[in-house]
Amino acid sequence: MNVKKRLYIGLILLIIGVSLSGCGPSPEEQAVASATNTPPSLEEQTITITVTNTPSPEPDSNAMLPWVWAIVPETNENVESSIAQVEDLIEERTGMVIETVVLEDYLQLVNGLCSGDYHFGVLPPFSYLLAVGNGCAQGSLIAKRYDSTSSISQILIHHESDISRVADLTGAVFCRTSSESMSSWIIPSLMMRAEGIDPEQDLAGIIDSGNPEEIISAIYNGDCDAGATYINSLIPLQDEYPDVLDVVTILAESIWIPNNSFTFSPDIPTEVRVELENVLRNLESINEGQVLNDLYGCEGFQETDDAFYDQMRMLINAAGVDIESLVP
Repeated sequence: MNVKKRLYIGLILLIIGVSLSGCGPSPEEQAVASATNTPPSLEEQTITITVTNTPSPEPDSNAMLPWVWAIVPETNENVESSIAQVEDLIEERTGMVIETVVLEDYLQLVNGLCSGDYHFGVLPPFSYLLAVGNGCAQGSLIAKRYDSTSSISQILIHHESDISRVADLTGAVFCRTSSESMSSWIIPSLMMRAEGIDPEQDLAGIIDSGNPEEIISAIYNGDCDAGATYINSLIPLQDEYPDVLDVVTILAESIWIPNNSFTFSPDIPTEVRVELENVLRNLESINEGQVLNDLYGCEGFQETDDAFYDQMRMLINAAGVDIESLVP
């Protein structure tokens, strides 16, 4: 290769080298860039978090509308007007909207509480125990009748009778007011079953007398061997039978029988239940309690708890009876 050619090639390589050195940073530039782009340490990092304080919503009694009140009326008189008065009072005092459903029997009410179709209603003791046993109800108020929240049944006999205990009633003629009477038949029949007697099979006869006075008269006159009434029912007959307390004697007294309970679905919020309880406890002031008497045959409601039903649970267990068979 001649000298000219070598000089020409060298010049080209020199130009390329200068061009390449202009496309990238110098070592000094690289050092500056490296120092500038070094990420900060954890201590130097600042994280800003924005917190939005959203207040929890206040309980709203109208969150589920309407609240369904299921009623099995005690009588057919003044039911519509009594319901309207209570609905208006609850809405006025709480702002709640109440829808009432009138039912024919308590098993419908229990099933409705369990399905969530109904939110509250009044249940007799057996219906209450069935609903609570299925986890469908919570009771907190109990009805007052004659200023009492319970009653007692008594089994009566003639003082000359050979019957000395409930187990001796086998073969006896028994008087009751009706098959639906709690004090005159249902509770006494459970007492008999708890002693091993099947009332339908082991009694010599069952007579429906219609009212306690006729039962006592039948025992007094020897037409019935035994019968059952509510406690203290002998006293009013002293004018007609001055010696009735001597002739007709008490064989056995029952457990305390709870009155009907105002019962709530477990799904109902606590604040709603408390508001309704406050209104219900004051219902006796309406028409001097006539509204409650028309609907439930009671004077008012007062607080109670589930333990009030424990004696009845024990009697049912002792009698070996399925609770659902006792629900009217």
